[in-house]
Amino acid sequence: MRTRTLTFPEFGLEKAEWIERELPVLADDHIRVKVLAISLNYRDLLMVEGLYNPRVPRPLVPCSDACAQVLQVGSKVQEFKVGDLVITQMVPGWQDGPPPENAHHRTLGGPAAGVCCDFQDFQQDALIKVPAQWNPKHAACLPVAGLTAWNAIRSLPKWRSPAWVLTLGTGGVSCFAAQIAKKLGMRVVMTSSSDQKLTRLAQLHDVGINYRATPAWDKEVLTHCPQGVDGVIEVGGAGTFNRSVNATRLGGCIALIGVLADPDQPPNLTKALMKDIRIQGILVGNHKRAQEFIQFLQDNPIEPIIDKVFDGLDSIPSAFAYLKTGQHVGKVVIDLT
Repeated sequence: MRTRTLTFPEFGLEKAEWIERELPVLADDHIRVKVLAISLNYRDLLMVEGLYNPRVPRPLVPCSDACAQVLQVGSKVQEFKVGDLVITQMVPGWQDGPPPENAHHRTLGGPAAGVCCDFQDFQQDALIKVPAQWNPKHAACLPVAGLTAWNAIRSLPKWRSPAWVLTLGTGGVSCFAAQIAKKLGMRVVMTSSSDQKLTRLAQLHDVGINYRATPAWDKEVLTHCPQGVDGVIEVGGAGTFNRSVNATRLGGCIALIGVLADPDQPPNLTKALMKDIRIQGILVGNHKRAQEFIQFLQDNPIEPIIDKVFDGLDSIPSAFAYLKTGQHVGKVVIDLT
């Protein structure tokens, strides 16, 4: 069986190349899949541009998140069968507990080969089974954005009901976090760069704040939630950290996820300490946490916010270019069916 793969021999969207190769004989502990849908994360863009890890081996096969169908299983594989619908796990082999020592050496989409191909062989610990009736385009949004949001919401303190959650921006993680929070009966404050995006997502937030029109958005949060929010989905990193601290209640939690905003001043760690705020780094999640999330979605169906769907492997560079504009709300998906 031959497969077509998107690779980047050098960094930069303009360096994309497609190669065709014959798949090897399937290893005993591997699973061969047909990729049905891919979703993009900002990490994937940074990886392709050389901004995430300049030392990542090349040629790079990007992207960690896909939904696929099992075509063949190795003789030692017992948990999967031909026809199963599966999603990828960005950190293969992380079953439970803290990340393994080699976690960052195995991550899909860099340094390990990613999912930008027609067919691919994976070790069985890189795949997670999902219900057969699920929409592949929706399922492809779960491995990083969905699971990261689930992990972040689970980290919130349980001291107040309903809890208040602050989501920064309207990317994939923030949208998933708002959807999950709403399903759990929480109240959501959402920030965005535009009123149009906030209007589009009106059902996902109780309070919407345009951070460009209101640069001191932390003070605006406190006018609606005087004690401060219970938790922040912090995707900006150093550039938004201080305002997130200001907006968080005493004893609250900041789920530290992204590094999207450039810092204009050093993080105010003293204030975080004095407010007894817990800073929880979120590295996606392990296999057990993913299974919890899948069960939650079966009990509480959520349709991922998909901004735009691109068709076919050839469209991936265009999908990356669109992601880079920041115009999207939620996820950008490539359909390979």
